[in-house]
Amino acid sequence: MAKLPKIMLIGIIIINLLTPFVTVSAEGQVSTPPKKATTNQVENKRLVKSSLSGNIGGVPFTLDTDTGELVFTGGTGTFNDNIEEALYYNYGIDTSFITSIRFEKNPSTQALVKTTGIDSLFAGLTNLETYNGENLDVSNVSSMYNWFSANPKLKNVDLSSWNVANIQSLSGFFLNCPKLESVNLTGWTNTNGNALNMTDMFATTSKLETLVMTNVDLQNITNMNGMFTGTGLKEVDLSGLNTSNVTNMANVFSNANKLEKVDLSTWDTQNVTSTLNMFTGTTSLWQIKLGANTVFKGKNPNYTTAPAAGT
Repeated sequence: MAKLPKIMLIGIIIINLLTPFVTVSAEGQVSTPPKKATTNQVENKRLVKSSLSGNIGGVPFTLDTDTGELVFTGGTGTFNDNIEEALYYNYGIDTSFITSIRFEKNPSTQALVKTTGIDSLFAGLTNLETYNGENLDVSNVSSMYNWFSANPKLKNVDLSSWNVANIQSLSGFFLNCPKLESVNLTGWTNTNGNALNMTDMFATTSKLETLVMTNVDLQNITNMNGMFTGTGLKEVDLSGLNTSNVTNMANVFSNANKLEKVDLSTWDTQNVTSTLNMFTGTTSLWQIKLGANTVFKGKNPNYTTAPAAGT
């Protein structure tokens, strides 16, 4: 290998002292590595990119930053990722723009938007207020674990069009949605015979006043622990819940301090082994209606006076 001139060697030594990460080729050419993005640049990614359209799992979406409406269109692909993460990491979109979500049929084929059972699908959207589930096909979904959890401004949700025939988990479905006011679950039925977990489904929804469960028929429920913990409901129709296989009813209504009346006359609780703190903190409750198969055994359900059946 040819020797480098003394002047060039001195120059290389000086460069190396000033910039320790400089590399020198055999021919004496100097190069430096590309600069890494700073922490601030990474954190500001949401503000730098302005992509307002794309697809998640092949399902096209558009986000109108003026109205805050996020719209998905059916016909291609399967919606298969948490919205907040998919929009941020794949497109750099600031999800705080989103105030409402809806779904459209494919204009040519009328196909619905399809989705699979991804945990926390619509969770963690800081400014989401309204959600309309019409035109979202959930018929093959078995788990909706934490789907709407931790949405601090979510107020109104209409899911009356959903086919939940194959559902097995609704655990944490609306967990920690402190401003949630109304939910429509009209017509929900599950027909596959699988066990259904409803743990903490509406837990810590202190503003929830309207829960529409008309023509609901949910079978083979096994766990209702904390289902209505801390809700704002004054009364609720629970006749569509088949409880004959439930074993855990601990904390079902605990700290639901606005609850005034509850009708459990259709409930079969003979297989329940835990009712611990079932009514703890229900300070406004004055009427509990029981049926012939509504019995409480095991741990103390913590109501003041056990009412007679049918009262």
